[in-house]
Amino acid sequence: MQLSSLKIIITGGAQGMGAAFARHLHAAGASVACGDVAEDKLAELPEGVHRRRLDVSSEADCEDFVAWAHERMGGLNALINNAGILRDGLLVRRDKATGEVKKLGAAEWNAVIGVNLTGATFMVREVVAKMVATDQRPGVIVNMSSVARHGNRGQSNYVSAKAALAANTVTWAREFAAFGVRVGAVAPGMVETPMTQGMNQKARDALVAAIPVGAHRHDRRSVARREVRARVRLLQRQDDRRRRWAGDVSFVRDDSVRVLVSTAPSEEVAARIARALVERRLVACVNLVPRVRSVYRWQGEVHDDAETLMLMKTTPARAPEVAEALRELHPYECPELIELGVEGGLAAYLAWVAGATT
Repeated sequence: MQLSSLKIIITGGAQGMGAAFARHLHAAGASVACGDVAEDKLAELPEGVHRRRLDVSSEADCEDFVAWAHERMGGLNALINNAGILRDGLLVRRDKATGEVKKLGAAEWNAVIGVNLTGATFMVREVVAKMVATDQRPGVIVNMSSVARHGNRGQSNYVSAKAALAANTVTWAREFAAFGVRVGAVAPGMVETPMTQGMNQKARDALVAAIPVGAHRHDRRSVARREVRARVRLLQRQDDRRRRWAGDVSFVRDDSVRVLVSTAPSEEVAARIARALVERRLVACVNLVPRVRSVYRWQGEVHDDAETLMLMKTTPARAPEVAEALRELHPYECPELIELGVEGGLAAYLAWVAGATT
């Protein structure tokens, strides 16, 4: 799917990442329809970008907007689910001045869930329904999740929404594959936008400090919108960039960090391998995802196994050493290893998996 062939809706498109996506895709020749509650900011988008007020927390608004966008663009084949808000606060806290116990209010909880999860779900439902009704294929949905989905102090509502959106990305990818619609997600860390600039500084610092890339704290930083845009663009174009394994190692190169992806037959084996790699200082971090089901053909037979996914972050210089050490430590004779640069990162891996089956 070329960018110039996109007829795409962008929610939260008036400012921040949404506006950056809109400007870039419009310049690339895509037809773009932006929705946002900030109508004054919508007016600042380039001429030629379709725009209209959209409150994604309103089911009726979502239905009307999708119908309008389809008519204005003469079709619809893509969505960037970008709209989001923050209403941060500890679930329970004690006021330092008065000693009073205070709780996160239902209004703050419902506002964030309404926009970041319910609204995102409404938009996916309406966009995919329109694609199916008009026999549009291929199609692509890009959900904007967040690194906060793993948990972040003072953001119970935001974390809940972003974790659910990431999980439902997998659900929807499975549900919509039959319709030729791919679904992917990008989970940025701290990105400089008007929304994040309003965050509590301690919460901002905690998110940046949690970034594992970089051996020293000064290497950790918030990222620019253009870096997130590159990952979204890769997901959108994946139909034309399907990768097949080259031997047992596949490369997406750049000059910064490598993300290595492999599997182990059990969580215990994966933990043993991870500890050995970290103790040898070959990787900065290993994330283990247990009980990943793999169905594959090997030596003429179909195997159905529950494996543990291993995600390893290291430097380009150390990547060959990691590959060699993995082959030494791994119980498989020739473990499969995928190597991705940070510019593609896990988004590239997930996009490959989604794109390879459509």
